[in-house]
Amino acid sequence: MGFGKYTGEVISGLAKQSIVQNLVKNNAAFALNTNTSKLYLNLPNGGQFDLTNLTKTGWFKALGSGYYGAGALANFLQAEDDVNNGDDWAAGFDSAEASGNALNAAKPLVPGIYGALNGDAGATAAEQAAAELAAESAGELVGAIGSGIGLVAVVGSLTYQGIKSSQEQQAYQADSSKFLQQGLGLRTDVADELSASMGGPSTSASNALQAYAAAHQMLPRQLLQKLNQEPTDKARQFIDEAAGMPTQSNGRYAVSLPTDSPNRVGTHEVSEPGDKGHNLNVNVPYQADSLRQLSYWADSLFGKNKIG
Repeated sequence: MGFGKYTGEVISGLAKQSIVQNLVKNNAAFALNTNTSKLYLNLPNGGQFDLTNLTKTGWFKALGSGYYGAGALANFLQAEDDVNNGDDWAAGFDSAEASGNALNAAKPLVPGIYGALNGDAGATAAEQAAAELAAESAGELVGAIGSGIGLVAVVGSLTYQGIKSSQEQQAYQADSSKFLQQGLGLRTDVADELSASMGGPSTSASNALQAYAAAHQMLPRQLLQKLNQEPTDKARQFIDEAAGMPTQSNGRYAVSLPTDSPNRVGTHEVSEPGDKGHNLNVNVPYQADSLRQLSYWADSLFGKNKIG
């Protein structure tokens, strides 16, 4: 329904543009009324279909009502699920979004209701035209209010979900850190770094460290216990390198690459754009792209063959 609704709105909008009208006016499939600036599609039975007023047809309004009505129903059902899960804030936002969709679904009905309540059988043609315009304006007002409520609800919901996700992430990291401290006896700083890498934007630290341990015939806990004995800044740098390691197309880490070198550890200088078009030279860490390169990092940070 959404595809049909928005496609119809695009077609109607394009049909009103003079550049489109001039482009197709000589095409046998179309007919242009230059007096009213209306573009028609010529039908096989000899009839014509008004493309410029497509969105004002009864069937299109029914399609729009169905589209927003389905959205309102989905929002109300989601709000009910939120209540059952004890998430009152999410339920409130979903209910507000449902109300906005419901108003948009009712928008096509408003002109008819308005006309029935304010109609005057003895009105002049000018008065009837004014009444029709007022009825259409009432429908647009209801739709605008519904869209406004829906927009506020969506923005509020996205903000709430962002805050909720951040809180859940922090709780996850705290629990992970506590588990590593209590289960493996890791220092707080090492455990915090590991949990941050596992729960942050890069989720590969755990997998990369496990792959590194397996490549050096160690159990994962043995690797962590060795890291636990090293200086915090060096352990953190090694964990960060592991977290940034890319995987290959098969989802595994490269054992070795032609670019591997003991010299590609630490930092190197690169030129980055600065203010007013001036480039700045900054030092950035080399990235370990294979398990062998990660071994070179371990040798550089901790000493030859000390970790692995």
